[in-house]
Amino acid sequence: MQVNNILPYQQSGSRQDLSTQTRVKHIMEQLTQSLNHNSFSVIVYVDFLQAFDMLWHQDRTITLDYQGHLSKQVKVNRGAPQGSCFGPKAYIVNHFDLPSIFDCPSEVHIYVGDLAILFSRSIYLKYAQQVDEIETRINKDLLKLVNYAESNHQPINNKKTE
Repeated sequence: MQVNNILPYQQSGSRQDLSTQTRVKHIMEQLTQSLNHNSFSVIVYVDFLQAFDMLWHQDRTITLDYQGHLSKQVKVNRGAPQGSCFGPKAYIVNHFDLPSIFDCPSEVHIYVGDLAILFSRSIYLKYAQQVDEIETRINKDLLKLVNYAESNHQPINNKKTE
């Protein structure tokens, strides 16, 4: 994954040298830039419902090894083992294209299965125009996100999304 550079730069977590601090720092830089220009920003935080449990597989089997005793192969249609190294990496690879669905991918921040979308507007617009522009963009991007979530069998957790 690292060698072929297939993962988006917006994706942190479960990747070498890209941690929670990487995402927080990037968000803070964008917010500071917005404030320095007397503009404002809105952040929408999105949580996916049972992110690792909803991963879909094709032709995948697992075998359990308990103290050297192997189980029979079991076909797995979806999900990843809890606490495994495989789960986060499979999630990241399955959703590598997520930032590209938004109008401004550089303002998308992903930490494994958590998503933050930052909406900053043009400093050249009057305040009322900035509000209208952000509202329009939020509505468009959230509609795209709902469509993406449905087509990728990855439901949004509305109770934890703000």
